[in-house]
Amino acid sequence: MNLIMLKDFFTEYSAQTIVIALIVAVIKLVADKFLTTKTAKRFTWYLPFMVGIGLNYLYQFAFVGASKFDDSLFYAGGLSGALAYAFALIIKKIYRGEPLPTNPAHAVIEGLVDGYVNTETVQEVTCVIYKHYVEYGNLQDDTALEKITDTLILYSNGLLANAEVVYLAQMIISALNELTD
Repeated sequence: MNLIMLKDFFTEYSAQTIVIALIVAVIKLVADKFLTTKTAKRFTWYLPFMVGIGLNYLYQFAFVGASKFDDSLFYAGGLSGALAYAFALIIKKIYRGEPLPTNPAHAVIEGLVDGYVNTETVQEVTCVIYKHYVEYGNLQDDTALEKITDTLILYSNGLLANAEVVYLAQMIISALNELTD
């Protein structure tokens, strides 16, 4: 990912979403470091979304004056959580000296599936999911969701239940829709 792609990646999201996602990414990295059991890892999968929703609520309450808990908070929190996975991935790769993904969409997908598919297949799964999104993402039916869910189940390491895999596929599609809008 070169600097122009990185700039484009960041300009697709609001400043609020980026700041919250960075905070959530740091919390996720710290939690990943200390929580190592299978149950704890399942918890850390939900953590970015829960913290994203909470921080978006605090932002709305403090700066907008809205105290109502509605669907927009779940969407904004989910988006912040999904973006936090991408930021955490980028931070890990920079720390390890590994090359960054060449496509911002790949960073989002790879960040979301890292740890929930077999480690040696993360790159392959990322490419397959992106291909499914490009082919079927514009359709009004659930073809993209079905294809991405099937891919995640095929490559899964067994950490997530089927309902959680469907939720992960929905988060991938939502995050990619926001990135490509």
